[in-house]
Amino acid sequence: RVRADDLVAAGKLRPPDFIKLDVEGHGDSALRGAAESIARTLPFVVASMHSPQEIEGIKAVLDPLGYGLESFRGEELVPARWDECLTGTTYVLRCRR
Repeated sequence: RVRADDLVAAGKLRPPDFIKLDVEGHGDSALRGAAESIARTLPFVVASMHSPQEIEGIKAVLDPLGYGLESFRGEELVPARWDECLTGTTYVLRCRR
């Protein structure tokens, strides 16, 4: 396995300012591999949530960094809470600090 944090540290990948996450239930693993870079740059994240376990894993990585959720509803982004996440739904996550 190659972690995004290792690629950033080696200069092979720029630190992220935007992350699109749709890895069929493994989003939490992908984010853990980029956690150091995410903590430094606080990028926007667009994530598809595929299971309750994935939602909890993503929350464990991003919630301590001050990330909040927004859901797509037409043209408007509506604030959402972690406990309101639905599987099969795509959310925008951004740091609120």
